[in-house]
Amino acid sequence: MTLLSLIIATKAMAYDAVVNGIYYLLSGTKATVTNDTGAAGSTCYDDKLLITVPETITVGGVVYTVTAVGADAFNGCQSEGVLTLPATIQTIGANAFKEADFDLIELNATTPIAYDQAWFGTDGFKTFFIPGGTKEAYMAAGWPSEGTTLLEKANYFIGSVGYVLHPSTHTATIACKMLDFMKALYGGTLPGFELGDVVVPETITEGGVDYTVTGIDVYAFPYCTMTSISLPNTITELGYGAFGMCTVPSISIPNSITSIVEGTFANAAIDDIHIPSSVTKIGDHAFVAFNGTIYCSAATPPVLEGSPFDNNSGIKLYVPEASVNSYKAAEGWRNILTILPFEMRSAFIIPSNGWPLGINHGDTSDSFSEPSIYKFEKGSNVVITPYNHQPYIYNLYLYVNGVDRTSDLIEEDGDKKLYLQKVEEDMLIEVKLEYKQLAVGICSNKGGIIKATFTAQAGNIKDQSTSFDGGGQLVDNIKPGTDITFTFIAQNGYELAMVFCECERSIGNNTDYEVQLQADGSYKFVLRANQIMNAKSSVTAIYKKTGSEINGDVNGDSKVTIADVTKLVNIILGKE
Repeated sequence: MTLLSLIIATKAMAYDAVVNGIYYLLSGTKATVTNDTGAAGSTCYDDKLLITVPETITVGGVVYTVTAVGADAFNGCQSEGVLTLPATIQTIGANAFKEADFDLIELNATTPIAYDQAWFGTDGFKTFFIPGGTKEAYMAAGWPSEGTTLLEKANYFIGSVGYVLHPSTHTATIACKMLDFMKALYGGTLPGFELGDVVVPETITEGGVDYTVTGIDVYAFPYCTMTSISLPNTITELGYGAFGMCTVPSISIPNSITSIVEGTFANAAIDDIHIPSSVTKIGDHAFVAFNGTIYCSAATPPVLEGSPFDNNSGIKLYVPEASVNSYKAAEGWRNILTILPFEMRSAFIIPSNGWPLGINHGDTSDSFSEPSIYKFEKGSNVVITPYNHQPYIYNLYLYVNGVDRTSDLIEEDGDKKLYLQKVEEDMLIEVKLEYKQLAVGICSNKGGIIKATFTAQAGNIKDQSTSFDGGGQLVDNIKPGTDITFTFIAQNGYELAMVFCECERSIGNNTDYEVQLQADGSYKFVLRANQIMNAKSSVTAIYKKTGSEINGDVNGDSKVTIADVTKLVNIILGKE
């Protein structure tokens, strides 16, 4: 055998097929990923930046399922790109990634992949992306191998922001976006993600389960551009480089955070960052290449690990006035040339009816029931919470500097809040409460009348009395805080059969309205002001002939059903 024929024969034994530049060994209907030599040191994948192994390949008309990565398949591979393995992969052979230079490897198998303990060798690959919600299962199966990291891919999205839902703990984290970034980069697209306004919720509900958002993973926003971002106080952990390389005008760190880890804001284009007083430690390179403004509310300078600012003297730092000298003397902080006291602004607050108005900025909050002055740092994000304890009686209006901002209130946790971004000037905040106009529909059939007497418990409404004889009428312009007394008087030959009380929502918690027989033969009950929970309610009386077996037959079908009540209510509401 000539040397040339020996080389050809050796190559033929190293692999059985090449599909789209990827080498395979075939057995039965299964395929194993290998390389062109079947040994370490192959260069066949070195020039590929995106290697995507499919679930199946077709060779000679036969479909093979790709189930394994063979021993030494990528051993010594010099590609610095991304390798994606399909969900069908079940095993990974020895030294498969030894001394491989891949930036990332993406796994899609939801069931942990079996692997040879020596698959990395002494200089293996470090970071794998696995399906979201599977990390516990992978770790229980022995992952990660020594020196490697597992990151979970998003399994839930709000807009373009991905989250990882963790079933066992009912928590969620904002997912790392580096895989998307690398795929875009090596796919020839200039990486960039326009996210707009990002509002991170406190909880995510999926499949009837509530997941509390507690963390931001490593590199969650690389090359992401946001017009704003709001973070909840449920977040307790920030991953390495969480906001690295992102662009956003301002970030306020929630006061649930106690530590800013290494590289959190590295190379980020952010105008200003607000650090709450809860932060006690800042990691190495946290603000590398940052040239914006930092507002730090901590009275005691947080401990700095390594060099968070990398001796960047261009940062402007605002701290509490009483702490300026402490920061100027503190290790690491004193290298910042511009350390200034907060520029203070005032909010002049005028509450209404003695009910409180809540206001906060950063981790400072207060509540005021009387005209007051609230101080805050210039440039702060301010949240105003006007309270309306009797929404069924009052309409609430919020004015900021004379401008009606009521329509800008956002419903949140049962309260309505106004979010103001980067407030630079003093403010006048005024709350006004105005009585709602209520309406009560009253009707009866021809067997009797209803007498309604309105007694004001608030305001200056005089008592008034109206009778309704065999028909329906809507009485509007009733001031909240008004008790209504209903007297039911049957005509000769008739008696009261039923009384129905109906609201668009409910009438308080009292389901027994105590319709009581009076000495004169009439019946009466009082609808209390605090029972009228909506702007429109109704009261319906149904009379029957004395001794009749038929109670309240309004529509003439010789039986009493909800249809009788519905007919009368529809008359009240003008539907019939």
